[in-house]
Amino acid sequence: VCVCFFFFFFFQAEDGIRDVERSRGLGDVYKRQVLMVKAVEAKVDSLDNLCSYFQLNAVNFTEEEKAFLAYRWMGLNVKYSKDAIIRARGLGSSNVKKGDVLENSGHASVFRQIAADLGIETVIIRGYVKDATYDPEVSFISANHEWNAVKLRGRWQLIDSAWGSGKEELGDYHFCTDPEKLIRTHYPEDEQWQLLKKTISKEEFEKLVSYNSYFYKCGMVSTNPEKAVLTSKQRDKYLIYFEKEANVKLMGKLNHLTDDTSIEVNDAIFVQKYEDRFEVDVAFNRKGKYKVEFFAGRTENKMLKYVFDYIVYCTENSPEAILFPTPFVGYEDTNAILIEPLSGPLKRGETVKFRIKMEKAEEAAVIVGEKWTQLKENEGVFEGEVKISNGDVELFYKKAARDKFTRVLKFETST
Repeated sequence: VCVCFFFFFFFQAEDGIRDVERSRGLGDVYKRQVLMVKAVEAKVDSLDNLCSYFQLNAVNFTEEEKAFLAYRWMGLNVKYSKDAIIRARGLGSSNVKKGDVLENSGHASVFRQIAADLGIETVIIRGYVKDATYDPEVSFISANHEWNAVKLRGRWQLIDSAWGSGKEELGDYHFCTDPEKLIRTHYPEDEQWQLLKKTISKEEFEKLVSYNSYFYKCGMVSTNPEKAVLTSKQRDKYLIYFEKEANVKLMGKLNHLTDDTSIEVNDAIFVQKYEDRFEVDVAFNRKGKYKVEFFAGRTENKMLKYVFDYIVYCTENSPEAILFPTPFVGYEDTNAILIEPLSGPLKRGETVKFRIKMEKAEEAAVIVGEKWTQLKENEGVFEGEVKISNGDVELFYKKAARDKFTRVLKFETST
């Protein structure tokens, strides 16, 4: 007697390499509510039993639903390790058991076998991937990964069950992934499996900055520049674009790299959020090699996660260190955009014009030491001239007359 147990589940996840988000490919056609009703997983301990379940219970399932359940069972029950040693019993679907650990070719082979049992046309794609160990300054010598393409409703779709594995959170980013996104991390030896209108070369792939799936989960869509390795003269501006409705926040981190150390550089990055993009000013100040890392998250989440980075070679020393103001929590809360001064240090003894846009502020003031200078508001922009002297230079605001002033920015000074 065969007793099957079923449970409904939500599809959210992290992949086996990096963070994961929902696919923008065919996986988005089916709403999660529909999948919750139709897509159930049997509590089986092998893929052989899963295939038996399909034969008994999946008569009315679409090809996409069958493929997704197979993909998700793999993600739940078959772990992925880049260095895994495949067990000797082989790769047939009847031999794969719950808790097995497979490397990428094992995942791709097993998924192809399951798809064949379900009558779904599937191929294995061999190629190059930018995983957590990828170095953008080193060219690929040989292929290092395998994934799948499946034919669903007459269209080829891309699936990576190895990178989709992981039990902590479930998700479908690597199921029917948009080829325009997957090309950032996956490059097939056979260019036809890019599934792009215009294919790119391996050299172009290696030069592209690599976004992980959390980049897309946060609603971000592209960056300028798009190359992973850059050169700069003292200072640069980077643009990170996002969907207008996305509630996303961003933080940057600058590290000066030497042969054996990585030293974080303070007050060297300043991030401002506009309607559809972040503008990021970065000051390098000294010749050398740097890594600019970006971390993002939804505005409602406290934790930010790594999304991508640049390697930058600064070719010139700055005659004087460029220091950006330090933002505090209130800066983000007011949707503030600093117009001037964008960088320092501010010279003591000089008069400096301050201009800042703050949508949610009723009043704003600059405090130098203990001296307050009220800024005048003009169509949402607060401005005024301030004499810089000894003491901290800080910008404050308050939302309403009865509120207390809240610090939003601190500026560095020098003689």
